[in-house]
Amino acid sequence: MEQSNKMIKVAKDIWTIVGITILAFVLLESFLTLAFRVRGGLFESSTAYVDPRGNADAYQDGSWVASYYEEFERSQIAQWKPYVYWRNQPYQGKYINIAENGLRFTPDPVKAHQSGTPPLRIFMFGGSTLWGTGARDSMTIPAVLAREISDKGITAEVTNFGQSGYVNTQEFIGLLLELQKEKIPDLVIFYDGVNDTFSAYQQGVAGVPQNEFNRVTEFSLIARANRAKLWFVAFQNTLHDLSILRFLEGLLSRFGIIHQQGALSTSAFVSNQDYDALAQDVVARYKSNVKMVNALAKQYGFKVLFYWQPTIFQKKHLTEYESSSRQDVRPMELFFLKTYALAQQSIGTHETHSQVRDLSLIFSNVREPLYVDWCHLAELGNTLIAKEMASDVFSVVGAKVTQ
Repeated sequence: MEQSNKMIKVAKDIWTIVGITILAFVLLESFLTLAFRVRGGLFESSTAYVDPRGNADAYQDGSWVASYYEEFERSQIAQWKPYVYWRNQPYQGKYINIAENGLRFTPDPVKAHQSGTPPLRIFMFGGSTLWGTGARDSMTIPAVLAREISDKGITAEVTNFGQSGYVNTQEFIGLLLELQKEKIPDLVIFYDGVNDTFSAYQQGVAGVPQNEFNRVTEFSLIARANRAKLWFVAFQNTLHDLSILRFLEGLLSRFGIIHQQGALSTSAFVSNQDYDALAQDVVARYKSNVKMVNALAKQYGFKVLFYWQPTIFQKKHLTEYESSSRQDVRPMELFFLKTYALAQQSIGTHETHSQVRDLSLIFSNVREPLYVDWCHLAELGNTLIAKEMASDVFSVVGAKVTQ
């Protein structure tokens, strides 16, 4: 009897401890969640992520930069889109505006509305570098291009189809979807190189979207036989979203023990690859897409321009900030250099039957700071790229010039 009473007492003590622990956990979680939601509060200020690109020396006027990156962080929410996987959700801000269709706003030059000539319809496709990471709406490559060709007397309606992470095949499919809806452009511009190369390096195979392994996993989890795994993943995600863990991560990050966020998601980088063969595959896939787009251009009667974009690996004269940005991605530099060398040898040749320009070396001798990270340009860099494009556009669509 006495033994039984002791067991009951021990059980009560255990339940009391468990109950107090759960109550303390719930109270702490609730407090931290509330603290995170109070902008500028003690915990928010100590754990909030500040984009390091805001410190780039390429920003001549930094008065708007901090506010811009706050908008940038809030605006980078994707929504599912058939065939192309994702587009940004609508967003309205001072520097970043995204329409209901998931496309970033491109201001129309005033001159484009001063003529009775129908505007030249230009579709521009690319990744985050074309979308305009690091730049305000008015200073993305499409926005600057619109102003440049307007100054040359061309009325134009420029649509920025750029999306973060897009590879050239996703862009090609995006063009197909527009043509399917009978939206026929006068000119299509593709600006690529970075994402196709990075995706191949990340996954060890060319021609697939970034992070495709995640979608394979997610698709497999949906199968009935894997429902238990799906619940486990949901449980993991719930744990990851706990405010207590966020607070601990922020605290450890503040003391330099861990890094909360990095420039790249490196969890799936493939090592020990035959870089030569993989680089050849990247360029071959790109050239195949060029041929198919040109076939569409001939069928539908539009012009097309392709551009192979620069990265920090091709800039010889780096500032201290740019050198640090290059060092951050040092592991993939060799693969990028191999792929870009092959691209320089083959794109723009007669084999592609198209006006393909290699812009990878455009900044090789520039000494001014241009990059905010290893591939994204500040607004001066976007302006220099857009000016190069404007000259080509003027040559290709001369018939559309306003007299």
